[in-house]
Amino acid sequence: IKVLFHVGVDFNGDRQLQLEEEFQKHKDLVQVNIREHMTNLTNRMSDEFRWVENYCPNVEFIMHQHDDVVPDLWAIAYGVLHSNEPFRYIGCGEQIKHPVMNREETMVFEKKRAMSLGLRVNPHRYPKTCLSTCIIISRDIARILHYGTQVSRALNSTDMHFFGMLREKYQLGEINEILGGNYMCQHVAKRRMKEINIEYPQNTVEGRIAAAYRSE
Repeated sequence: IKVLFHVGVDFNGDRQLQLEEEFQKHKDLVQVNIREHMTNLTNRMSDEFRWVENYCPNVEFIMHQHDDVVPDLWAIAYGVLHSNEPFRYIGCGEQIKHPVMNREETMVFEKKRAMSLGLRVNPHRYPKTCLSTCIIISRDIARILHYGTQVSRALNSTDMHFFGMLREKYQLGEINEILGGNYMCQHVAKRRMKEINIEYPQNTVEGRIAAAYRSE
């Protein structure tokens, strides 16, 4: 399992300098000429798939996750390899089975949650999707999602663009729930620290994430 951090350019304060120093120290950053901004998330993820296509053509699976996710990498990989169709696979930690989106089409919610929050939502109907905080897909799926983005209208929501709209457009099959679901791929926050007990003894979010990557 090879772990890399995919980032865009960020000239806010000294962040770009910090990224360059981080790369010189760890050699695990892939930086692309896309500005770090919420409106560029779809382009960023598509570029991840492009980078893998160009530089890791023999890889079998690609796992994308946010930097505040605590994964159990080996357990997730085991579940994928023992699935019924591992070479045409889309798996995620949390599905959105009845999605609605905000008016700007930048965020996806479960319909019941949006109603409970009193959100004004877009009247369009959307296909089932999943949260991109933690997803794993086969190489062939990644290739289709990358090239499909080049000829499709891009939504600013990576959740809906890739795993809802493009999945349906190119008939890529059903979404699989990662073995163990949110337990194996936990999106954490400091306020929920006491709820996370994935077997790492560290007392901080940062410490547990670091331990998860070291375990690979």
